[in-house]
Formats: sequence, structure tokens, C-alpha cells
Amino acid sequence: DYFDCTAKLLNDRGILFSINDSNEQDFTELYKKAYFLYEEPLYKKIADLSDKPELLLVPEEAEKYELGKQSVLLPGAGMGILRDGSSQAVLKFGTHGGYHGHYDRLSLASFIKENRTFHNNEFAWFGYDSFLFKMWVQTSVAHNMVVVDGRMQKPSPCDCIYYADEEEFSAVCAQTETEWMDPPYGGQTPYPLVFPEEKCKKEGRFILTPEQRRAQGEIGDYSEPVFQRRLLVLFHGYCIVWDYLEGKEEHQYDCLYHPMGKFKNEDKLDFTYKKRFSVEPFGAGQFIMNCYTASLSGTVNFKFHEAEGKVNGNDIIDNIPETSIWRAYPQSGEATIGKYPYRTDTFTEENIQSALNYLEDPLKKTVSFSSKGKQAKFITLLEAGQSTGLIKEVQCDGFDAITIEEVSGEKWQVTVAGMEKKTAGITVEVRRS
Repeated sequence: DYFDCTAKLLNDRGILFSINDSNEQDFTELYKKAYFLYEEPLYKKIADLSDKPELLLVPEEAEKYELGKQSVLLPGAGMGILRDGSSQAVLKFGTHGGYHGHYDRLSLASFIKENRTFHNNEFAWFGYDSFLFKMWVQTSVAHNMVVVDGRMQKPSPCDCIYYADEEEFSAVCAQTETEWMDPPYGGQTPYPLVFPEEKCKKEGRFILTPEQRRAQGEIGDYSEPVFQRRLLVLFHGYCIVWDYLEGKEEHQYDCLYHPMGKFKNEDKLDFTYKKRFSVEPFGAGQFIMNCYTASLSGTVNFKFHEAEGKVNGNDIIDNIPETSIWRAYPQSGEATIGKYPYRTDTFTEENIQSALNYLEDPLKKTVSFSSKGKQAKFITLLEAGQSTGLIKEVQCDGFDAITIEEVSGEKWQVTVAGMEKKTAGITVEVRRS
């Protein structure tokens, strides 16, 4: 059962996507042993992907399952894995967070295109001993998801309410209602050092000073429960994402993505600068430095180029070199680009000044589309790969549909019904416009 289930998680190169505390992992060597023991033809297919061929194998038999080609819904594991041949997108949900779980349910946990990855959770790996493991690495802000008030999502069960694997597209939608909290102050506790004075000095890092101190490990007061629903659609190799959130109180909502690559401001947008994404001393947003914010109307397209291939010594696949992130809805609001933390960052004033030109670096950024109110609605689109530019224009007149015009001249309308109805299901339709 273990090997059968794991095989469904692998792409067509035998690679498992990055999730929780792990980067991408190569399972081909393990499946050599699995095939030797169980003689399952599917295991041989995976084992043969290794660059070190194994000779102790029995003849192959017929097997219907094509590795990494079919979309799959795994409710127990809490994953909807959408595939179209060259692309794989993963929506994380479920009743548990997995081993070494992160606070990122309803996140775009992974997007792999042409065996290159959009997001690796170990890009900014600070280690378990650092206070940043729990104050950054595991937090909601560090993931590709919508965050409420810059805080961290309380783990709560999710329900998958829609799944489709059609000829033209695949899609999965899940929802939860949960409270939001701050990351554990000071990180992984207990430890004998006083935080922040002694711990920050030992690590050589800076954290903002609160007006009122907290004990190590405290998470502050919970927010009210906020309803959260995300729909992920994989179509023509790009991701289209609908998000709907609703509370009884006013909140700040940030739809976050973390692309790699250089940002050249090709559209000459008028940005204002601030040193940190947030000045909340208990939040993870303070570790996103050198932020540029603009109030933008209409459809927005941020382009990132020439991303660094492999960054860390344990990376096994390259990062996606070219990315375009579109905001189709709302048609107005603030958009921000900031510096995603890296393991060598100290978050001091000197660190901020030394990274002023980071937009020109080929490393990871943070993109935020913001909204305020009792409700939030986002439609975003991610096009990424060895090249981009298949999409000429994205039009959106409301929250129920978008029209995508491709450079080929074809126009496609993606329509969604029921996203704002908390007790109802949804439907997705894709047709030529």
C-alpha cells in the first residue's frame, strides 16, 4: 500500500514535490528495492527512471497506470494533484498537516512544469534550532496562499467539495473555517537562552521589539473563525486560482505567491518603498524586506525572468526560469513585491541596505495582492516554465468568470458558479469564447 500510494504522488520523472519540511525528492532508487521485493510492473517503470540501471529485475508486464500523467485526488493525504502531461499543480488540504506539517492548508503547495519547480520549501531553510523555523519556515506567510491579517492559520479540518479531471482541464476545490494566530514567539521551545536578546545574538539575527513582551512560545489571541475556500484549475499548463474568504469582522487579506527570478518593472509601475512587509513584531511579515507597493487598477501581470537554477546543495531539480503572475480580480487594490528571506539573511539594517538592488537578483521574491474588508475575492493566474508569453491578455468583468486570450488567437472563458455560497457546491466550465 505504501508504494502504491506513493507512486501516485510522483511526477513522470519519479520526483515527489516539495511539501512541509522537505524539498523535492527522487524516489527512483527506492523503487528498485520495491520492485525486487514485490515484482510490480509499475515499480519497475519508476526504477527505470534512475540514471543507475538495475539488472536484478524480472520481465515487465502490462500496466495501465502512467506515472505522473494522471490527475489524482487523495482525500486521506489531503492532496489534489492536477496533471496535464508536462505540468503538475498540488492543492494541499485534508484532516492533518502531514509529518513536520506546515500551516499552509489550501495552499498551492507545488507547481512543477517541464521538471522544474516553482516553489521549494527548503529555499530558506534555517534549521530546527533557529527561531526562524517556527517564525518563518512553517508559517502561512512563507507559502503560496491567502493569509489573514498577516498571521498564521490554525490547523483545522478541510473539506474537498469539488474535483474534476476533464479532457480540457482538471480542477480541485477545498474549504475550511478556522482561526488565525501569531507564530510561536521565539520559535521552537523550550531552550535556555532568553529570547530575543540572547537567542538573536547567538544566531546573529534581528527581530523587531514589541511594546509588550511575550513569553517564548506564545501565539497571542486567536482571531474569529474565517471561512476560506480555494479552487485550483490546471488549464493549458497554467494555474488559475479562485479564492473566497469571509469573516464577520474587518480583516487584511494577502494573496501570496513566491516566484523566482529578476523583476525588471517592464510596465514602469509607480512603486513606493518600505523596509519591511509588516512591522508587526510577532508576525512573519517582518522578515520580507525591501518591499515595493503600488495601487493598481485593471488586470495586473508581474513578470519574473532568468531565475537561478539550483540554489542550495540539496536541490535536485532546477527552479522554473520564467514566471508571470496575473491578478484578474479584484480589478483594483495594492500589489507588493518583496524580498523572500534566504538562510544567510540577518534582517538587520545593514542586511536591508545591502539588498536594495535585490529586484535584479535571480532569487526568490514575494508577491502580494491585498484586499481589506469582511470578505475577500481573488482570481489569480500563474504561467511559468522555460518560457512564458502564451497568454496575451486576461479579461475579468466579475468574480464568476475570466477570459483568456492566447497569442495563438484563441480565446477561452473559464466560468465558476457557487464560489461565494458557503453551503453550496461549485461547478467549473471551460469553453472557447
